[in-house]
Amino acid sequence: MYNTNSKPRPSHAAAPPSGDAFVHAMRFAGTGVSLVTTDGEAGRFGATVSAMSSLSKAPPSLLVCLLSESRTARAIHANRHFCVNVLAAHQASLARGFASLPLEQRFATGVWHTLASGAPVLERAASCFDCRLARTVEHGTHTIFIGEVEALTTSGGAALYYHDGRFHIAGDVVEA
Repeated sequence: MYNTNSKPRPSHAAAPPSGDAFVHAMRFAGTGVSLVTTDGEAGRFGATVSAMSSLSKAPPSLLVCLLSESRTARAIHANRHFCVNVLAAHQASLARGFASLPLEQRFATGVWHTLASGAPVLERAASCFDCRLARTVEHGTHTIFIGEVEALTTSGGAALYYHDGRFHIAGDVVEA
């Protein structure tokens, strides 16, 4: 409930936060960790991302954000499909590798197969969402890719999380 008897807050003409302040504050927004992959005429590419979210149940769809100028983003545009591989707790080394290794070395570890789209799907990931690219939205430095899920897999294992610059495994359940 909102308190309708409270006094309105005074408006402040404060400057918007700097990009660095924004990035620092986002370190404390714990998120899941995923590898976004694609393969096709534009080539096989992949990147580590934390900006992924479900979007709709009908049709089943999700969104993922990538730096617009990245080769992975350009390949997803061209290939028109991608897979979001939600990493399991034991796959932190893959997250590090996809974030730092040269593109040609990223698929050297892990066991990979494909589903409907042909994008690389990681074995033993917590879940994988094989998507057809439905829409893109450009915003600032990033592209939001909206994918309609054509196939999926789940392992039922604990997912990997990222918070304050470190990887974590989910801990105790907190009841509200």
